[in-house]
Amino acid sequence: TVMDLDLYKEFATSLRQTGTRQIGLSGIGEPLLHKDVVETVSFAKSLGMSVWITTNGSRLNPDLMRDLAMAGLDDLSVSINAGAPDEYGLVHSNQENARFNQIIENLIWLKEYKQKQGSDLPRISLSNVVSNLNSHRGLDMMKTGVKVGAGNVSYRPIDTFDRTNQYALGKEHLDQLRTAFPEIRQLAAENNI
Repeated sequence: TVMDLDLYKEFATSLRQTGTRQIGLSGIGEPLLHKDVVETVSFAKSLGMSVWITTNGSRLNPDLMRDLAMAGLDDLSVSINAGAPDEYGLVHSNQENARFNQIIENLIWLKEYKQKQGSDLPRISLSNVVSNLNSHRGLDMMKTGVKVGAGNVSYRPIDTFDRTNQYALGKEHLDQLRTAFPEIRQLAAENNI
């Protein structure tokens, strides 16, 4: 179910009255599917709160990103989890590989829009869950961060359980990451990531 906008406003107001200074729109499901996502950001901003959204990026488009920026969104975190289009569909089993390029193109659009507006907001973060499917793409993940103007690129090893054990990181995958991280760190430092 989706939270009713009036209930959200009541809840956000209550949170602000108790001292909460930040609201994150994330969790189970995709927050950008909510028809009132722009208004939820705008309302929280009207309360003096900072707002971040965590998304898989599949719903991003220039109109929505412009509206979110105009509403005052502080941070946009995209769970990209891939270093190249040919692995995106493997990592995101409900998405096609072509979606990777669409997400990157949209984030580049946002970077350029922010530059034209003279704004740093929303800050862009890329999140990568690293598995044996993408562990060889660590440097590519950082290069993507540079391309889209990300301020943060994170790497987190996959948490495995019965249905995901086949994606566990083995020694060879961890060695791939260890070998790549000096160059990843250098690229990050050169680009203030």
